[in-house]
Amino acid sequence: MWNNELTLEAVEIHPLIQEALGRFETPIAEREIAVQIDDAFPTVMGDRYWLAEVFANFISNSISQIGNTTPDPRITIRSASQGDMIRFEVEDNGTEVEQRVQSRLAEMFSRLREGSTREYYFSNLSIAPQIITRLGGEIGVESTPDQGSTFWFTLPAAIERSGLSAIC
Repeated sequence: MWNNELTLEAVEIHPLIQEALGRFETPIAEREIAVQIDDAFPTVMGDRYWLAEVFANFISNSISQIGNTTPDPRITIRSASQGDMIRFEVEDNGTEVEQRVQSRLAEMFSRLREGSTREYYFSNLSIAPQIITRLGGEIGVESTPDQGSTFWFTLPAAIERSGLSAIC
């Protein structure tokens, strides 16, 4: 799937989200999806390339869940501090993820945290759990009937000390 090389560095998230949204400019415009993103995001420790892929996968999945018939379609991208971790969320108001699929996703995320190499697939999210787990974070999904889904992940916050980045 990918090489074993990860470049762990302080990563500014806002440009990665803008880049990921740019990949989907046409379907977002065609479906008239309102996209709301936080004005600022904390800097995290991660790999710039692979985090861009995670955001692209989450956004693509949201577009798929919204489909062509969701009234007032929207995607919201936000973050929140959780101690020394930052939680990122991509929320949509599309079709909810069925409970049985949520269970399979939870199992996949759990197995990956336990070190399993078994691959699971949900739409285009197949690499996200592997990336986030390798970067020291967690990943999950919350879904509510008639309200949509929130796919989320956490990563270690980056702090600046004398011009050097460090993991909190």
